[in-house]
Amino acid sequence: MGAKLVDTLAKQPLISGRDLHQCRNLGSKSIVSATETVLESDGNFETVLFSHTLVSYLRFKIMPDTQTLFETRWLGLYRIGRWDFVRRPNSDAAVGILAITPQDEIVLVEQFRIPVQCRVIEIPAGLVGDEPEFAGESLATTAHRELLEETGFRAGSMTELIASPTSAGMTSEFTHLFHATDLVRESDGGGVAGEEIIVHQVPLAGLREWLTAQQALGKRVDCKIHAALWLAGIRG
Repeated sequence: MGAKLVDTLAKQPLISGRDLHQCRNLGSKSIVSATETVLESDGNFETVLFSHTLVSYLRFKIMPDTQTLFETRWLGLYRIGRWDFVRRPNSDAAVGILAITPQDEIVLVEQFRIPVQCRVIEIPAGLVGDEPEFAGESLATTAHRELLEETGFRAGSMTELIASPTSAGMTSEFTHLFHATDLVRESDGGGVAGEEIIVHQVPLAGLREWLTAQQALGKRVDCKIHAALWLAGIRG
């Protein structure tokens, strides 16, 4: 089937010179008997190969060439088909850390976020491999480092909870949420120069009331706090 598949796709003029990504495979033992190439609403070509059963089929995504519209050192604007999106030139991944102390406190950070022009309450987080000295760094290593930099806590255990698109319609970035436990405080934290991060240790038993009080002060609460708690099976 592999040779027949390659031969079939090679005859498709619409996909010449484009990358091929398999997205779904149903009934891999079926024999391809018909193909159809369509332009989807997201601007991507999709080639559907139907089997002789007309039920099982192979579905392939044909990703059009990416057009660069604008780039700075930290952010770029790109286009695929008719869809514009942003991406960081040096990183396509971020980590977020749900850090729980031995005293059942959640460790949160607060900082002024320029895009939303207000202070935001968040879980500790950071980009993966965005600086030359951290190129090739693993996700877990990044999570350990960001937690220590921002909060001063070193984690004895770091477990990944989920990998999820950060904002699937706007960016190609994925966020990897981790659960950090066995925490030991080594410094005051606060982040690197210029971040001015405030660290909060909030008892889980009073978290909802604390967050509500912060919102009443005009601060915003990042929903990843609630998502990470749910994924870890913790009521907060």
